Amino acid sequence: MTRLLDRYVLGIFLPALVLFTVTLLFLFIAVDFASKLGKFLELTRVPVIPFVTRFYLVRIPMLLVILIPSVLLFAPTFTVIKLARANEILPIAASGISLRRMSVPFLVAAVLGSFAMAATDEFILPKVGDEISSTEEILSVRTVRYNVEDYDGATKMFAKEFAPESLRLTGDVRFTLLNPDMKPVEIVLAEEARWDLKRKRWVALRGTVENPFELVFPPNEKPHTRKYAIPAEGYVVECKLKPDNIRRGSGLSTRFSFVRFKSLVQEMRKYPHVPSAVLKVHSRISFPLSSIVLVLVGLPFVMDPNSKSFVKGLIFSFLLAVGYYMTHFACEDLGNMGSLHPIVAAWFPIGTFGAAGLVAFSRMKT
Repeated sequence: MTRLLDRYVLGIFLPALVLFTVTLLFLFIAVDFASKLGKFLELTRVPVIPFVTRFYLVRIPMLLVILIPSVLLFAPTFTVIKLARANEILPIAASGISLRRMSVPFLVAAVLGSFAMAATDEFILPKVGDEISSTEEILSVRTVRYNVEDYDGATKMFAKEFAPESLRLTGDVRFTLLNPDMKPVEIVLAEEARWDLKRKRWVALRGTVENPFELVFPPNEKPHTRKYAIPAEGYVVECKLKPDNIRRGSGLSTRFSFVRFKSLVQEMRKYPHVPSAVLKVHSRISFPLSSIVLVLVGLPFVMDPNSKSFVKGLIFSFLLAVGYYMTHFACEDLGNMGSLHPIVAAWFPIGTFGAAGLVAFSRMKT
């Protein structure tokens, strides 16, 4: 009986899975293409149509890693609501099969989806990562980059935006200078930093400079680390970081194989003060669990015989997916900036949504 039910549910679920995968992939590419159309038309060094084709073909694996958790939320929602509209859930429950047992095909699909994401990370994205980066470089020669970072072994840099044409960093600009023991000796926080062509150095503007190992003892105040405002003419950051070396630090184009993963683990242990290294290691493990987490959270809310509206179900799934992704990327940005501990940044979305999913699933009506 249960095997027959599984085959029946899969007969609805698998076509929905394919449909939502193709639809979301097409929508994502269409919206992204529309937003980048002006940039594509400005290309002069490469043929436009072949470049656009190559630009999106190499990104399909990257997009699938992002979309798989959403697809594995939308497809079960569609399947359950279709069964409810046909008044088939109540007879299934009346036959002695619990709603949790009915959810098994969806949970198995979520687990397989997590393995698919991990396999894509391991075998596919490392092969297309260089191509993704090269097409980004071609397209972004005159456009703003977001969430950029760099590290030369002695200085860690992060900024929310980088304008390659004007060589300006803006938005929570942070330079952390390290001593030979890899401890911060100077932290520069600024609203903006500009590249000085004559001095070959970054000049920070409107912010503060802090020396964590230097204490000051002002009268009638508690001792505190030396910290002062950046002067109006700016503060020259003495480091070797250059604009040419700036790269995206949080995109999926930086995914790596297990061999690189092992070396990054060693780097993380050697330089635990560099948040991006720690964040990448833990995100490599945590993010593939997203499909399981979203299914656990979403299923209890749609597994209702009285819920027969496709629109309400899909809106709920959309809002849940958006909420999860917003939490994930916000934590990632905070982790890269050092505002949130990188391990917390990597596991907070999985932990919070996963805990809510387990509680909701355990309370699901059977």
